[in-house]
Amino acid sequence: MTERALRDGRQLALLLLPLSVLALVLGLSLLHQSLLRQGRSVAGDSALVGVAGPPTPAAARPSPAWRPPLRTAAAAPSAGRPAVPSRLRIPSIGLDVDVTPVGVSADGQLSLPERPDRVGWYRYGPRPGSDQGSAVLAGHLDSRRYGIGPLAAVGRIDAGDVVLVTTGRKTLRFGVEEVLRVPKRTLDLDRLFTREGRPLLRIVTCGGAYDPDRGGYQDNVIVTARPR
Repeated sequence: MTERALRDGRQLALLLLPLSVLALVLGLSLLHQSLLRQGRSVAGDSALVGVAGPPTPAAARPSPAWRPPLRTAAAAPSAGRPAVPSRLRIPSIGLDVDVTPVGVSADGQLSLPERPDRVGWYRYGPRPGSDQGSAVLAGHLDSRRYGIGPLAAVGRIDAGDVVLVTTGRKTLRFGVEEVLRVPKRTLDLDRLFTREGRPLLRIVTCGGAYDPDRGGYQDNVIVTARPR
């Protein structure tokens, strides 16, 4: 190859380089817009779901009845009492995640697992399989560090789908009754965390529009299931 041909080739490459960089930037921009339209975010920690704890007077001044010591909350089950949940599966959407007992942080929010591929069980409320009240499992939708988690698929769950919860050596079966998307500002926490009434399983994550100027996702998605 002649010296002139080499020089012409280098000049052509320099001309094409800005175009390739522009195409990459445009591609990333379109990807980001697509994720936002789906109710997802690549913005980071501010995109994490926020699920508040029960709005009782004890939330301001914790009492043993509402916030027992960890050893009491995680004690071995007595006769007839369900074991602590350890796994959550929803076959219809391919969800299969570990469950970790969680409490409440200093700001009154559920202290959820950092990774979005795990969910927390509110250990101061009913356990899955209890004879009354709502057992609450909740988790982050996404994370700047770990990306989008499997709970992003809860919007595809239909009424009648099967939910499986492992407690000790047992696998409990639940049938989905409804999937609701509720604005966080109107979320009925008393109903969500109730210890009374018929036994239910509730799975909570975030959803709806993502607005970084208003604290992130604006809604919560709540899956309600009953024992089968």
